Amino acid sequence: MQETGESRVHPKLKDLVVEASRSLALLDADRLEELALSCEALNRRLSPRDAGARAALVVEASEAAGDMAVFGRVLEATRANLQ
Repeated sequence: MQETGESRVHPKLKDLVVEASRSLALLDADRLEELALSCEALNRRLSPRDAGARAALVVEASEAAGDMAVFGRVLEATRANLQ
């Protein structure tokens, strides 16, 4: 995660995914909950009329696609271990 306070409040999607993967690997439930709340806040901030914000998120999502795929595999493996 980046060092600045502002980046910590509004981290980039890729940073959220990377930190979520680390937190899951470390079984850091408190941090995972904080990250989930950050994602919810990100979704609430987006207005259907805010094309600029949506375009920026598309770019972030594209940059984070590889990390999100890895996180998805980690989640699936965790789910399989629980079963």
